[in-house]
Amino acid sequence: MWTQPAIRASLAPPLPSTGFPVGQNVGQNLGQKRVALRQAAATRLRRAWVMSPRSNAAAPFEAGAKPRPRTGRVAIIVLSYNRRDDLLECLESVRQLAFRERDVLVFDNASDDGSAEAAEALGSEIRVVRSDQNLGAPAGRNTALSSLRRRLARPGGEGGDEECGYDAVLFLDDDSRVDAEFLDHAHRALCDDPEVGIVCGRAYTAWPSRTLLTVGTEIGFWSGTIRDLGEGEADSGQFDEPRYVDACGSFGMLVRWDVFERLGGFDERYSPYGFEDYDLCLRASRLGYRTLYAPKAIVYHKGCKLGRGPVARYERAKARNYLRLLYAHARPLQRMSRTLWLPVGAAPVLLGLALRGHAPSLAAQLRGVLDVLRAPGDER
Repeated sequence: MWTQPAIRASLAPPLPSTGFPVGQNVGQNLGQKRVALRQAAATRLRRAWVMSPRSNAAAPFEAGAKPRPRTGRVAIIVLSYNRRDDLLECLESVRQLAFRERDVLVFDNASDDGSAEAAEALGSEIRVVRSDQNLGAPAGRNTALSSLRRRLARPGGEGGDEECGYDAVLFLDDDSRVDAEFLDHAHRALCDDPEVGIVCGRAYTAWPSRTLLTVGTEIGFWSGTIRDLGEGEADSGQFDEPRYVDACGSFGMLVRWDVFERLGGFDERYSPYGFEDYDLCLRASRLGYRTLYAPKAIVYHKGCKLGRGPVARYERAKARNYLRLLYAHARPLQRMSRTLWLPVGAAPVLLGLALRGHAPSLAAQLRGVLDVLRAPGDER
């Protein structure tokens, strides 16, 4: 799943001395020295992944360099927009979480169906922040975090953020529903492995379904393919083991607080939505942090594409952001390969939209492609 990183010789540290004397048996000593040098190089490659700019390789990692979360407190951000009943189901599942050290904030993206009022009626446990306009998903979540820093600031705990004292932030969509043990398992996975920056759970479609939505995402930079692992499969235990994945969706994503801060939040160029969560995971990997699938952390998500079909108003943004994601994180040779493969992969998708009568969605996707082609290189 993970591609071999590009190693830049200019960044490699000098080879350590092997300590072999060059004495009478020069040939033997030289042979031993070569073996030792190769072993030292192999060890260095295993322990330090060196990335180049715009690379999808992992960044350098030094054992012990990354602090484990220790404050034991999590901020929960629920993004809301015109799904009142779904929002209430989501918040009820949050209230049932066994993990008690949490603060909950609902960011309402200018809903007009009473979502904000319904959330406020649940009591002081749920904080609600209203926006007077729909900011989209990336900007909405970033604004929610800014509001959280101001309104829920508390003294920093040992090893935690000095301003807010949170280990991590859990992002949920308003149509998500979490199992009571979700946060216990996800938070434990984050704490147990300092190399992990983001945790996702086992995601099903709408509760109480046992049809898998995703157990993480696999991104093929050479072919341009993005695949939700397990999508549409009946859960028969085939994904019962934890695994590192390339990325995951933000409908149920736990992110280490300091990693989110270092990344500067979600990239708002992906507004109104689409692939901003994958971009966050890939940028975290540049810092040396990985995305982990924790199988015991269970989440359900209604707003999945399984059975929903294309929505024209989203297709333009999805097409634009898909190309932006690949452009931002692929290496030059991968971009060339993707350019060759893209027509092959896109043709059946576009043909299928046309044959099923989704002409508006087809036109929207083509406009999204044009948006990227017309954009200056630094804005892609």
